Amino acid sequence: MKTDEEIEEIAIRVAEKVVEASVPRTLESLGFDILNPLETQKDVAHMRKSRKTCEMISTKTITIFLTIAVPAAVYGLWEAIKKSLTN
Repeated sequence: MKTDEEIEEIAIRVAEKVVEASVPRTLESLGFDILNPLETQKDVAHMRKSRKTCEMISTKTITIFLTIAVPAAVYGLWEAIKKSLTN
């Protein structure tokens, strides 16, 4: 009969072997070059830069839209009030 420590050690070794086998396959299936980690890091950095650029463009687009739409709505409301008061 194995002790709890021996069972735990066996479980850890099995888990390590599973990870060693599955992680590289998973990364390869996602398109990462596991043999060239520097290129993979550059690819991830490029994706992050692209994502941040898209987020910035979205934020600026919303800001520009609101900068135009809110004053236009206020002006339209003001003109409607003036018109109703003069009639």
